[in-house]
Amino acid sequence: MASYPTAVKSFTSKTSGQTIAPAHVNDLQDEANAIEGGLLNGIAHNLNADADNTRSLGSSGTRWNIAADQVSGRPASCRLTSSAAIGVASGAFAGLNWDVETFDGEGMHSTATNSSRISFVHSTGVYAIGANVEWNTNSSGTVAIRLVLGDSTNIAGEAHPAAPGGAVDASAIHTLIDIPSTSHFATVQVFQNSGSTRSLAASGNYATTFYAFRVSR
Repeated sequence: MASYPTAVKSFTSKTSGQTIAPAHVNDLQDEANAIEGGLLNGIAHNLNADADNTRSLGSSGTRWNIAADQVSGRPASCRLTSSAAIGVASGAFAGLNWDVETFDGEGMHSTATNSSRISFVHSTGVYAIGANVEWNTNSSGTVAIRLVLGDSTNIAGEAHPAAPGGAVDASAIHTLIDIPSTSHFATVQVFQNSGSTRSLAASGNYATTFYAFRVSR
């Protein structure tokens, strides 16, 4: 019986002049068949890039689709939206939560935990990060949007007077940034000071979105 994929096969040393027995050949055949089956039908174990298993492909921390990313050239990327309009109170920056993943090929976002974040837990590198929101009609005050790294560092921002006369009022922002650590994450914060609560649209040409994609390693 093959030791693979649960263990490394242990063979005994052979001495000069020893006869090769059928069992010796059978052991090699069993191992070869097991390895071929794994390669053709699906590998049932992690691939360990280093001895301490910190970068094991197939583990919960480093998933198989990273290998596909590196082979196919598709960058780590995700795009998030909201299923409903989001209310924004007047007078203070407010963070946005995201409950819809248009796509998320590398586990960069969770709708259940820290849903405000795009995280970079699987890959570092240079990322393009951006967001777009559409405000409901209100010609009073100012609106603003900013991207924040790690809940503390502003990495991009935009502000403008509220659109007059019922015109479409959208805020958009985009930046390139080097993400040096897999502990980093990005969020979106918005601001308005009309004096009353305003809302962000969940659908339409300027629907509220948040996205990131890796452009280089």
